[in-house]
Amino acid sequence: MSAQRDRLDTYQQALDDFGITELLSRFSNFSDQDFDAAYLVEKQELENLVVILIQRLTHSLKDNLIVSYLSAIQQGKSDSLLSQINVEIPPPSIELPSHFSNVETPRFLYGDKLRWVSSDDHTDWGIAIGRFYSFAPHRCCWM
Repeated sequence: MSAQRDRLDTYQQALDDFGITELLSRFSNFSDQDFDAAYLVEKQELENLVVILIQRLTHSLKDNLIVSYLSAIQQGKSDSLLSQINVEIPPPSIELPSHFSNVETPRFLYGDKLRWVSSDDHTDWGIAIGRFYSFAPHRCCWM
């Protein structure tokens, strides 16, 4: 039990150190005249939003911004550069990725016999003849 507690403490410390806890808190406590996150958004939705924002920020960082920041650190001027950072986050792409064929193996494969269970007493049977992929915005990927 102690080892598991140590891992949880280490994990929480990492979340704190990298600003994730503060970011989650900012979103969960967000409120203005038109929106109050505390009453309208579930914890899992907030966590998904933070993950998506971090992923998009990572992908949107331009090389010149990275070089400028690393140069400022090297010259001891990182404080002045932080006030100048303005990252533009592009809209997410819904294009199929180049590695699309490497997506997770579907739960049911071609030829599998399936039973459709509906909310009422009716059921139906069939055979899987294809796959359907859709972009899952909450996971920021195709599934």
